[in-house]
Amino acid sequence: MRVMGKLGVKAFIGILILTFSLSLVCTGGDGWAQIISIAKKKAGGGGEACNTTTAYVSNTSTATANFGYHTHNYNYYAGTTYTPAENISVCQIDIYIDYTVGNISGKTYTVTIWSLSSGNLDTLLGTSGGVTGNNSWSSSSWPSFSFASPVSLSSGTAYGIAVAVTGAVDSSNYASGGSNGESVFTGEEMNWLSSGEADNPTGANEMMVKIYRME
Repeated sequence: MRVMGKLGVKAFIGILILTFSLSLVCTGGDGWAQIISIAKKKAGGGGEACNTTTAYVSNTSTATANFGYHTHNYNYYAGTTYTPAENISVCQIDIYIDYTVGNISGKTYTVTIWSLSSGNLDTLLGTSGGVTGNNSWSSSSWPSFSFASPVSLSSGTAYGIAVAVTGAVDSSNYASGGSNGESVFTGEEMNWLSSGEADNPTGANEMMVKIYRME
């Protein structure tokens, strides 16, 4: 039995060496990196990772309208409604943000995801990490907002995706978002009061946004 046990261990080690050697051949010498990468994904649960390479939803067409962030109470939160076509876990959202006037370098921007009740912001489901305002933001700027804990969204349910800004509303120092008449996703540009009440919907316009999910 002891002899068989030693043979079994040797055979197992041999298989590991053969597997690793084949991986080196098939991956151009980067087999170890791929093995480690797979192990890391598995450690994260379910083998999923945030796919920041390809956006699940992407409206990047030219802006035909602009709206300020946090300039008055009616756009205390500004963003969009969004109804996913399937169950997804949102891990990052990129927002079109264009510097408009004044000094926004002292402001912090976050993206928040909410459940909705009759169109109003109801329960806060997730808040991204903060991004510091930049006076160099332009019409080509797409700051990324990452969620440390992915936010699970259910198919066919409407949610609110809103940009929040630190400090009091400020109509002298602010940046703007963009929208257009595209139909990339189910939702519409929306403003909400500080209370969460929906205000000043834009109807057909769709916010310029990229949404990334766990895959």
